[in-house]
Amino acid sequence: IANVLGVKGVEFMIENGKKVPLKFNFGAPSCVPATSFESAGAIINADDIKLMMENPDIKYLAEMMNYPGVLFDDEEVLAKIQHSKNNNKPIDGHAPGLRGDDVTKYISAGISTDHECFSYDEALEKLQKGMKVIIREGSAAKNFEALIDLLPEHFENMMFCSDDKHPDDLLLGHINQLCERAVAKGIDVFKVLQAACINPVKHYNLDVGLLQKEDDADFVLVDNLKNFNVLETYINGELVAKNGESFVKSVDFEVLNNFKTDKKAISDFRFESSSEKINVIVLRDITVDEMCDLFRFLNTNSKLNGQEWRQARISPLSQAIRDYGDENKSFFLHFLYTKKEDLDKRSHEQLIAQQALKLSKEFGPYTINKKYLDSF
Repeated sequence: IANVLGVKGVEFMIENGKKVPLKFNFGAPSCVPATSFESAGAIINADDIKLMMENPDIKYLAEMMNYPGVLFDDEEVLAKIQHSKNNNKPIDGHAPGLRGDDVTKYISAGISTDHECFSYDEALEKLQKGMKVIIREGSAAKNFEALIDLLPEHFENMMFCSDDKHPDDLLLGHINQLCERAVAKGIDVFKVLQAACINPVKHYNLDVGLLQKEDDADFVLVDNLKNFNVLETYINGELVAKNGESFVKSVDFEVLNNFKTDKKAISDFRFESSSEKINVIVLRDITVDEMCDLFRFLNTNSKLNGQEWRQARISPLSQAIRDYGDENKSFFLHFLYTKKEDLDKRSHEQLIAQQALKLSKEFGPYTINKKYLDSF
């Protein structure tokens, strides 16, 4: 909402959230727009961040996606980070694949978490350098299996999140699902619950009770400590949900922004130009050979840091994935790491590529990993 309405949108969310008994804890958006190459409905600059950081309703600076700005000492980026430090509020990170000296500098700037790790080694390095790692398992990006084995030793510095989770997936479960899966792997239930319940409250200084004396009575009742099916939810001692039914009533609010347009005809998209040629974006299917080429490149260059990745000489397909962003890089690398013992065998590349193509057309690219493994 900040990308559309700026600070006004953030203030709307905060005030709207106060109208119900749920406890919302907001962060100040650090990258609006996400990059200097994007167009957005608003801009949030360092002066805006300063005012938001002084607001007690804002608990932290949200993910610093502009990690090149941190690495190259961008004044605006560093000013946003400094305003957070001045108010003793933590700074969330966003640094997929960042390793070595780059991640050392990123952490030393004051950024304390990352939810973008897609490999065990990457997460371990960040933990060893003092960063807290948040295991992400959302509707799109899924890193639980790659990272969960770090939790038994590093449970004091790890948390869970979904990052982005679709409503239909939320109906099936949320962090409770990750608790169930972690305990099923034999991890101590109290270490799992510390990562799920205690660490977030303490790290972000959330106004949430921890069942201590004088705390607010904020807790859930579950059926058992294996399945973690939530039976009842209490906030400030009040029962707000039971057996999947919410007792929180919807409230009226002023609509700040609407997208309204008439139905468009083909002629509305005609572009008049005096040039002989104009650039267009063409959408086409990826060939098996191109997918194999991408896999070979990623297998060879899986240890590249962000800057090396951008400078690498690669094929048109890999170039397209690179230009689209590190999120796609993270996905493809995670896909490779998950079945690395097979991917190391060159004879399997063609089969893998064909299977990935088939599944991407049927289920969408971000579900290749799970569907592929289930059918391999």
